[in-house]
Amino acid sequence: MQGVTERTTAWINVATVERNVARLAGALTPGATLCAVVKADGYGHGAAPVARAAQAGGATKVAVVTADEARRLRADGVAGELLVLGPVRGDEV
Repeated sequence: MQGVTERTTAWINVATVERNVARLAGALTPGATLCAVVKADGYGHGAAPVARAAQAGGATKVAVVTADEARRLRADGVAGELLVLGPVRGDEV
């Protein structure tokens, strides 16, 4: 569309992320765990804050696509189990 200069903006409330994850975690079958996917920088909303909010809500794992995304989460202080969904090269192990 020629001449359009407006951009879409999304405002993420991490308290809402935490609350939504808590609702999902509360609905799990006993013994099941919840994995929050925060690939692509938390879908553009900030992987670390979204990951921490998901963990606070009860997610026991956090998933990303690349080893570099996992490394950045660790550098940003995100603890816990990280799952890399994509292929990992030998030099990334």
